Amino acid sequence: MNYDILAINDEDSDYIDDKIVEYNLSKMPAECEGNRVVKWFGKKITDNDGKIIAGCVAARTVWGTAEVSVLWVDEAYRKQGLGSEVLGAVESEVKENGCTIILLDTFDWQAKGFYEKNGYSVFGELKDCPKGHSRYYMSKSL
Repeated sequence: MNYDILAINDEDSDYIDDKIVEYNLSKMPAECEGNRVVKWFGKKITDNDGKIIAGCVAARTVWGTAEVSVLWVDEAYRKQGLGSEVLGAVESEVKENGCTIILLDTFDWQAKGFYEKNGYSVFGELKDCPKGHSRYYMSKSL
């Protein structure tokens, strides 16, 4: 059989993603309402001028799982509880949408201790990613 390995575009990426979702759902039906497998959630905190000073983006996926993709607090506003507030708001929203577990990853120079203070536990560590550092995979039951 002859075949070619080619670069993909956005449409190809969507097709490939749809096909793995189709396969996965054929083995284990989704346990979420609606026909969207992934639903995005996010919260932000703004200052008096409307400037974003903190934000959190997460996605609900299938089987009662949500995943935080980004949590950020402007450096001038750190250590004031804003990270915990915005994270808690996202956790509440995904829980209201049927999630029982929330996942995330963080590097050793980022916020492992912060997440632990917010109830997350490490379930995996990837060492030397990047060289000399660790990437931690964490979860929390909601």
